[in-house]
Amino acid sequence: MHLIEDHQANAATLFETEAVPHFLVIKRLALYLVRNQTAADDLVQETYAQALKSFDRYQPGTNCRAWLCKILFYKRSQWIRTNSRYRQLDEDAVQIPAKSSSNPTLPPTYIGKKVSAALLSMPEKSMQIVWLSLVEEYTYREIADFLDIPIGTVMSRIHRGRKTLRSKYFLQTKSKPIA
Repeated sequence: MHLIEDHQANAATLFETEAVPHFLVIKRLALYLVRNQTAADDLVQETYAQALKSFDRYQPGTNCRAWLCKILFYKRSQWIRTNSRYRQLDEDAVQIPAKSSSNPTLPPTYIGKKVSAALLSMPEKSMQIVWLSLVEEYTYREIADFLDIPIGTVMSRIHRGRKTLRSKYFLQTKSKPIA
Protein backbone atom coordinates (compact mmCIF):
# COMPACT_ATOMS: atom_id res chain seq x y z
CA MET A 1 0.00 0.00 0.00
CA HIS A 2 2.84 2.39 0.81
CA LEU A 3 4.42 1.65 -2.57
CA ILE A 4 1.31 2.94 -4.42
CA GLU A 5 1.13 6.06 -2.24
CA ASP A 6 4.85 6.75 -2.80
CA HIS A 7 4.42 6.38 -6.57
CA GLN A 8 1.44 8.79 -6.57
CA ALA A 9 3.35 11.32 -4.47
CA ASN A 10 6.35 11.09 -6.82
CA ALA A 11 4.08 11.52 -9.86
CA ALA A 12 2.42 14.58 -8.30
CA THR A 13 5.81 16.12 -7.48
CA LEU A 14 7.10 15.38 -10.98
CA PHE A 15 3.95 16.91 -12.51
CA GLU A 16 4.44 20.06 -10.44
CA THR A 17 8.10 20.41 -11.46
CA GLU A 18 7.64 19.46 -15.14
CA ALA A 19 4.18 20.69 -16.22
CA VAL A 20 3.11 23.51 -13.91
CA PRO A 21 5.96 25.91 -14.89
CA HIS A 22 4.55 26.00 -18.44
CA PHE A 23 1.12 27.17 -17.30
CA LEU A 24 1.47 30.77 -18.52
CA VAL A 25 2.75 29.70 -21.94
CA ILE A 26 -0.13 27.25 -22.32
CA LYS A 27 -2.62 29.89 -21.19
CA ARG A 28 -1.24 32.48 -23.64
CA LEU A 29 -1.39 29.96 -26.48
CA ALA A 30 -4.95 28.95 -25.56
CA LEU A 31 -5.98 32.62 -25.53
CA TYR A 32 -4.49 33.07 -28.98
CA LEU A 33 -6.18 29.93 -30.31
CA VAL A 34 -9.72 30.60 -29.09
CA ARG A 35 -9.57 34.40 -28.67
CA ASN A 36 -11.91 34.35 -25.70
CA GLN A 37 -10.75 34.56 -22.09
CA THR A 38 -13.40 32.22 -20.64
CA ALA A 39 -12.99 29.62 -23.37
CA ALA A 40 -9.19 29.85 -23.04
CA ASP A 41 -9.41 29.26 -19.28
CA ASP A 42 -11.64 26.23 -19.91
CA LEU A 43 -9.25 24.92 -22.55
CA VAL A 44 -6.25 25.28 -20.22
CA GLN A 45 -8.13 23.52 -17.45
CA GLU A 46 -9.05 20.64 -19.79
CA THR A 47 -5.47 20.48 -21.03
CA TYR A 48 -3.99 20.22 -17.55
CA ALA A 49 -6.67 17.75 -16.44
CA GLN A 50 -5.83 15.53 -19.42
CA ALA A 51 -2.10 15.97 -18.78
CA LEU A 52 -2.49 14.91 -15.16
CA LYS A 53 -4.63 11.96 -16.17
CA SER A 54 -2.10 10.89 -18.83
CA PHE A 55 1.05 11.81 -16.94
CA ASP A 56 2.09 8.16 -16.67
CA ARG A 57 2.72 8.30 -20.45
CA TYR A 58 4.98 11.36 -20.20
CA GLN A 59 8.68 10.57 -20.33
CA PRO A 60 10.55 12.67 -17.75
CA GLY A 61 13.38 14.73 -19.20
CA THR A 62 11.67 15.22 -22.58
CA ASN A 63 10.07 18.46 -23.77
CA CYS A 64 7.09 18.86 -21.42
CA ARG A 65 6.03 22.15 -23.01
CA ALA A 66 5.69 20.47 -26.39
CA TRP A 67 3.79 17.58 -24.81
CA LEU A 68 1.36 20.00 -23.15
CA CYS A 69 0.91 21.92 -26.42
CA LYS A 70 0.09 18.71 -28.24
CA ILE A 71 -2.65 18.05 -25.66
CA LEU A 72 -3.83 21.66 -25.98
CA PHE A 73 -4.18 21.39 -29.77
CA TYR A 74 -6.03 18.09 -29.39
CA LYS A 75 -8.42 19.59 -26.82
CA ARG A 76 -8.96 22.62 -29.06
CA SER A 77 -9.86 20.34 -31.98
CA GLN A 78 -12.38 18.57 -29.75
CA TRP A 79 -13.76 21.94 -28.64
CA ILE A 80 -14.22 23.10 -32.23
CA ARG A 81 -15.98 19.86 -33.22
CA THR A 82 -18.40 20.05 -30.32
CA ASN A 83 -19.05 23.80 -30.51
CA SER A 84 -22.11 24.35 -32.68
CA ARG A 85 -20.91 27.75 -33.87
CA TYR A 86 -18.17 26.06 -35.88
CA ARG A 87 -20.30 23.89 -38.15
CA GLN A 88 -18.95 23.52 -41.63
CA LEU A 89 -20.59 26.02 -43.95
CA ASP A 90 -20.83 26.37 -47.68
CA GLU A 91 -18.30 29.12 -48.40
CA ASP A 92 -20.25 30.44 -51.41
CA ALA A 93 -23.49 30.75 -49.42
CA VAL A 94 -22.05 32.59 -46.41
CA GLN A 95 -20.42 35.99 -46.24
CA ILE A 96 -17.83 35.98 -43.46
CA PRO A 97 -17.37 39.44 -41.95
CA ALA A 98 -13.91 40.99 -42.06
CA LYS A 99 -11.89 40.97 -38.86
CA SER A 100 -12.45 44.17 -36.94
CA SER A 101 -9.36 46.21 -36.17
CA SER A 102 -11.23 47.93 -33.32
CA ASN A 103 -11.50 44.60 -31.47
CA PRO A 104 -8.01 43.06 -31.54
CA THR A 105 -7.95 39.30 -31.25
CA LEU A 106 -4.28 38.99 -30.40
CA PRO A 107 -3.04 40.06 -26.99
CA PRO A 108 -1.69 43.59 -27.65
CA THR A 109 1.03 43.26 -25.01
CA TYR A 110 2.88 40.60 -27.01
CA ILE A 111 3.30 42.33 -30.35
CA GLY A 112 2.90 45.82 -31.78
CA LYS A 113 -0.33 47.05 -33.36
CA LYS A 114 1.06 47.17 -36.90
CA VAL A 115 2.56 43.69 -36.68
CA SER A 116 -0.69 42.45 -35.12
CA ALA A 117 -2.72 43.97 -37.98
CA ALA A 118 -0.39 42.40 -40.56
CA LEU A 119 -0.64 39.03 -38.80
CA LEU A 120 -4.43 39.22 -38.67
CA SER A 121 -4.60 39.89 -42.40
CA MET A 122 -2.94 36.52 -43.12
CA PRO A 123 -4.88 33.31 -43.77
CA GLU A 124 -5.68 31.48 -40.51
CA LYS A 125 -3.45 28.46 -41.22
CA SER A 126 -0.42 30.61 -42.00
CA MET A 127 -1.10 33.01 -39.12
CA GLN A 128 -1.24 30.13 -36.63
CA ILE A 129 2.08 28.68 -37.79
CA VAL A 130 3.82 32.07 -37.96
CA TRP A 131 2.55 32.86 -34.44
CA LEU A 132 3.87 29.57 -33.08
CA SER A 133 7.23 30.11 -34.74
CA LEU A 134 7.91 33.82 -34.28
CA VAL A 135 6.04 34.64 -31.06
CA GLU A 136 6.01 31.36 -29.15
CA GLU A 137 9.43 30.34 -30.58
CA TYR A 138 8.61 26.70 -31.26
CA THR A 139 10.81 24.72 -33.63
CA TYR A 140 9.55 23.60 -37.04
CA ARG A 141 9.46 20.00 -35.77
CA GLU A 142 7.40 20.94 -32.71
CA ILE A 143 4.89 22.87 -34.84
CA ALA A 144 4.62 19.98 -37.28
CA ASP A 145 3.98 17.60 -34.39
CA PHE A 146 1.39 19.89 -32.77
CA LEU A 147 -0.60 20.31 -35.97
CA ASP A 148 0.04 16.83 -37.44
CA ILE A 149 1.33 18.23 -40.72
CA PRO A 150 4.60 17.62 -42.60
CA ILE A 151 7.57 19.74 -41.58
CA GLY A 152 7.91 20.93 -45.19
CA THR A 153 4.42 22.43 -44.98
CA VAL A 154 5.41 24.25 -41.80
CA MET A 155 8.56 25.59 -43.43
CA SER A 156 6.78 26.82 -46.55
CA ARG A 157 3.96 28.48 -44.59
CA ILE A 158 6.45 30.22 -42.32
CA HIS A 159 8.42 31.40 -45.36
CA ARG A 160 5.30 32.78 -47.06
CA GLY A 161 4.04 34.22 -43.77
CA ARG A 162 7.28 36.05 -43.06
CA LYS A 163 7.30 37.37 -46.61
CA THR A 164 3.73 38.62 -46.15
CA LEU A 165 4.57 40.20 -42.80
CA ARG A 166 7.63 41.94 -44.24
CA SER A 167 5.70 43.34 -47.17
CA LYS A 168 2.66 44.47 -45.14
CA TYR A 169 4.65 45.79 -42.19
CA PHE A 170 7.12 47.56 -44.46
CA LEU A 171 4.31 49.16 -46.46
CA GLN A 172 2.59 50.33 -43.26
CA THR A 173 5.74 51.86 -41.76
CA LYS A 174 7.27 53.26 -44.93
CA SER A 175 7.49 57.03 -44.76
CA LYS A 176 6.29 59.20 -47.65
CA PRO A 177 9.00 60.71 -49.82
CA ILE A 178 9.67 64.42 -49.46
CA ALA A 179 8.50 66.35 -52.56
